[in-house]
Amino acid sequence: MKGNLLQGTAKGKMGDIIAKVVHGEQVFAKYQPNVAQPNTELQVQTKQKFINAVDFTKLAKKTASIKLPYSVYLGNAKNMRSALIKQSLLA
Repeated sequence: MKGNLLQGTAKGKMGDIIAKVVHGEQVFAKYQPNVAQPNTELQVQTKQKFINAVDFTKLAKKTASIKLPYSVYLGNAKNMRSALIKQSLLA
């Protein structure tokens, strides 16, 4: 790097300041600790909803009374909701 260090492109962390190059331009930002996993109440609730959905899907694959209308009678339904709507329209 020629000339002054401040005229070049610095990369790294110094204290609470992060230096990086984005699209060829020098960018300085404040360091954000624990951004990826803050575990807020909303995140915990959302993760629990996905856990419940996965558990229901595993149970539905094993239970014939839930799986049968979805897989046999309704053929090309893309998800359980559309399968149930088609089933109610056919009834």
